[in-house]
Amino acid sequence: MVRDADGVDHVETGVPYTTSRVLGGDADMPPPEPKAPQDVAPELRRDGLVKQRPDDLAIQYDDPMYGSFSWVAMLDPVELSHHVQATSLRIDTKDGRTVWRARLAAEEGYDPRCSCCPLLWSRWSDEAEHQAGGPAVRPSHEYPPAYEVALDFQTGAVCEVSPVGPAAEQWWFEMEILAVDDDVVPPV
Repeated sequence: MVRDADGVDHVETGVPYTTSRVLGGDADMPPPEPKAPQDVAPELRRDGLVKQRPDDLAIQYDDPMYGSFSWVAMLDPVELSHHVQATSLRIDTKDGRTVWRARLAAEEGYDPRCSCCPLLWSRWSDEAEHQAGGPAVRPSHEYPPAYEVALDFQTGAVCEVSPVGPAAEQWWFEMEILAVDDDVVPPV
């Protein structure tokens, strides 16, 4: 359930996983049977964190969607795991919850989930958007050099992205996690 800034609750019922088709290859080959991410066991490190994310086209990572792919990226921030420079790593709290904080800067090769709504708006995300048919890349002085990012410790969801430096008034968001693993009671 999502409660928006106006206090309105939005509820998605059922399992909202989409299906996708892989184009190319053998046309007679049926698409793979879709898999939910929670049904696939990733390889874990000794500390219990994911060592290697399963790379299988049948896994439907792109749901649930609420409004845009920013929501998808926020809940599953795999785009922050590569081609991103991380500094100032620390443990902190936000809204009474433990978070991991870091200063992150996109580097060449940064691959946002969706180029039009990246977690780290940058020259690299705009280049990806331009390659997908979007507008030309803006001059680099308009991009924030880095972002302060907070990930909720329990869920791994991004709960804050705040640009630092130039263009600091642009491209930010916050999310407050009100409950985890509670039963969802749709509003009346």
